[in-house]
Amino acid sequence: MARQDQQEWKLVVDGVDCGIWDAKTGGDVDSTEVKFRRGGRAGETSLGGPQTTSEVVLTRLNDLDAGDPALRKWLYARAGKARCKAIGLQLDRAGVASGEPETVNGSLKMVTSPPYDANASEASTWSVTISPEGIPA
Repeated sequence: MARQDQQEWKLVVDGVDCGIWDAKTGGDVDSTEVKFRRGGRAGETSLGGPQTTSEVVLTRLNDLDAGDPALRKWLYARAGKARCKAIGLQLDRAGVASGEPETVNGSLKMVTSPPYDANASEASTWSVTISPEGIPA
């Protein structure tokens, strides 16, 4: 058994380690299903179909002291061009890595800047979106 916070996700872009990220969504594997119905009013048969992986979004706190504005600008210049990898580790209750990592390879699709709202009190976060190639390994 594990909790949602018992994971660690790291981003690597063009071979550069971009550190640990605070949240991950996406990376779901789906398929396009093909059904066929034979003659004579036979029932449907599922033939399966090709797999596809949804985009992966990694989000982190906008940490000014850790250099996030400079990292974000560096990533802006690589959106749509850079090769990237998200590497996820399961952590045990003590925070120690357990099992094999989950790796998503793909292209850096988008870099999202922190939103601004003069009346907000939430944490300022920003994110990157990865367009995966194949299913997570």
